Amino acid sequence: MGSPNFIGRKYILSKEDFFETPSYCVDRLLEVEKFQGKILEPCCGKGSISKVLKLKGLDVESFDIKNYGYGKVKDFFKFTEKVDNIITNPPYNILNDFMVHCFEVSKRKVALLLRTNSLEGIERFSSVYSKNLLKVVYVFCRRVRFNHPAYKKPKGMISYSWFVFDKNFKGINPVIRWIDY
Repeated sequence: MGSPNFIGRKYILSKEDFFETPSYCVDRLLEVEKFQGKILEPCCGKGSISKVLKLKGLDVESFDIKNYGYGKVKDFFKFTEKVDNIITNPPYNILNDFMVHCFEVSKRKVALLLRTNSLEGIERFSSVYSKNLLKVVYVFCRRVRFNHPAYKKPKGMISYSWFVFDKNFKGINPVIRWIDY
C-alpha cells in the first residue's frame, strides 16, 4: 500500500483506509435527515458512527472487514442481505465499487461521509451519479477533523460532505445544503 500525500505530508495508510469519524458529523446528519428502518454500518471501525446512531434509538447492525474492537468482522462485499439504510464513512481507496454495492443491498437510503470532491470523476458518474439516486449533499462549512493513527491530534485539511442517496428520489439533480457543527 502506498503512502498518499496530504498537503505535503505523507502518511502510511492501512489497507483498510481507516479514519475515525467524529461524532458531531453523525449528530448533524441526523438533525437534517431522517432514516426509517434498520441501518447498516459496514465500516464501523471503533463504533464512532454506530454508537451515535444507537444513542438516538436507531436499530443498527455494525461490522467491519477488520476487528477494531467494535461490531462483527465481516467483508461488506460478501454481504448480500437487503437492509433499509446504510450510514458509513467508506474506504476511499475502493469508493466506486463500495458505492455500487451499497445500492445493491439498500432498500431506502445510503448516507456516505465523503470528500466533497467525490462528486468528480467520469467512472463515478457512469457507475453512480448517472443513476439519479443522489438526493442531497450536505457540505460541512468547516473542515471535519479526523483521527488517524498517524496524527498526533485530529486534522482537518479536506472538505467533507454527507452524500445522501435515496431510492425514492424522483428528481434529476441533487440539492446542495450547508451544515455546521
